[in-house]
Amino acid sequence: MEIVAFEDGKITGHGLLSEVSIVNQSQSFKGLVLAPLDVLPAYQGKGMGAAILLELEKRAKILDYSFISILGHESYYPRFGYVPASQYQIQAPFEVPNENFMIKELIDGRLEGKSGVIQYSEAFN
Repeated sequence: MEIVAFEDGKITGHGLLSEVSIVNQSQSFKGLVLAPLDVLPAYQGKGMGAAILLELEKRAKILDYSFISILGHESYYPRFGYVPASQYQIQAPFEVPNENFMIKELIDGRLEGKSGVIQYSEAFN
């Protein structure tokens, strides 16, 4: 799922969600990962990144995805409800600072009891 922002005939921002799974010994549970969310420097600080993120979240929820995981800046994403994934006992498949690996539950209660490791699609390998 992708959103591309244009202004004055040029791409000024972009957000992409790809499918991932939370995997543990007894289950696999699908969700999404945001990678990347980017806005040209001249357009930053004007709400474009927030608008892209919120629209992606809205579309993901309509499609019944339960969560979005993010590897991102610890001071930007919490304002949108993202928390360290470790709060749900969910881990990245690689070494990453706890405060930078975040998750947001899109549908209340869907992450309850869903501990495990995020598994990216083979396209990320």
